[in-house]
Amino acid sequence: MPNGGMMPSCFLCKWAKKDTPKPIDPKEKNPLIEPIQCQQHGIAIWLPSSHVCANLGDPYDGSGLSTFAEEVGLESKYIYAWLEFSYRTQEHPQIPQYHHEFVQLAPFEVFSHWTLEEKMNAYNQARKKKEKELSQAK
Repeated sequence: MPNGGMMPSCFLCKWAKKDTPKPIDPKEKNPLIEPIQCQQHGIAIWLPSSHVCANLGDPYDGSGLSTFAEEVGLESKYIYAWLEFSYRTQEHPQIPQYHHEFVQLAPFEVFSHWTLEEKMNAYNQARKKKEKELSQAK
C-alpha cells in the first residue's frame, strides 16, 4: 500500500495454505511469490501477494482484510490482480513513487482451470494493458 505495508492479498488471507511440500525456489528465496493453495476455493494461487478476492478471511481479529473487500466492492465470483507501477516526479526525482491498482482478472470458474503458465500470462497481459493506459494518460 502507499504507506509501505502489504496490500490485502491471498498471501495474508486465513484461507492460504502456505505449508506446501514444495520447497521455496532456491533462486528467488521469496515466500511472497511462491504459489499457495486457497482452502476456501480449492485452487492454487500463483503470486499470492499480488492476488485478492472478495472472500478474504481475517487471519486474526481486527486485521481488516474482510472489510477491505467490502469497502472497495470486490465481486465474489472473481479473482483480482494487484498491479504496482513505480514512477518518478519532478519534485523528488531521486525517490520512487508507486501507483497501486487492482484489476478484475478472471472468474474463479475460469481461473481454476488455468495452468500456472496461463495464470502468469493473464497477469502479465493485465499489467501491460494497464501500463499502456497509464502512459497514454500522461
